[in-house]
Amino acid sequence: MKTKNNIKSLIMLALTLITIAVGVGTTNVTADASSHHINGKKVAKYAKKFIGRPYVWGASSKYAFDCSGLVTYVYKHAAGVKLAHSSRTQARQTKRIKLSSVKAGDLLFWSRRGVVYHVAIATSKNSYVNALAPGYGVRMGGMGSRPNFATRVR
Repeated sequence: MKTKNNIKSLIMLALTLITIAVGVGTTNVTADASSHHINGKKVAKYAKKFIGRPYVWGASSKYAFDCSGLVTYVYKHAAGVKLAHSSRTQARQTKRIKLSSVKAGDLLFWSRRGVVYHVAIATSKNSYVNALAPGYGVRMGGMGSRPNFATRVR
C-alpha cells in the first residue's frame, strides 16, 4: 500500500511540474481572475483566420482543431491566456455571463443534462466561430440550437 501511495505522489508531482512548464509565458485563467484585460474583438478576428481548417478530435494546432482545441489555441496566441483543452474545464475556468450580454471573444457553451459537450467563440452577439465536427471543420455557426450559457475570459 505504501508503494502505491508513493507512485501516486510521484505522478501528481510530475503532473504539477508539467503543468508549470507548459504554463510559462501564458496567463492561467480562473473564475476569480480579473486583472488580465482581454481584447475580445482581437480574439474573434484571430479565430476567424482558421475558418476552413479541418476538425480533428483532440487537435489544437494551426492546422486542425476540435472545439475546445480551437478555443485553447486562439486564446493562447491572440491574448496570451492559457485555457484547458476541455470544454467542461473551460466553462469552469471562465466567468459565467448572461446570454444577452455576449460580445466578441466570449465563449458559448452547449450542454445536455448539465454536461458541457461543445464550445464556440462569439464573434458578435449573434454569431460565433467553432470547430463543429468531422466533415464540417472550423466554420461560422452550424449548431442546430442556441447555446445553453456563455462565459467571459478575464
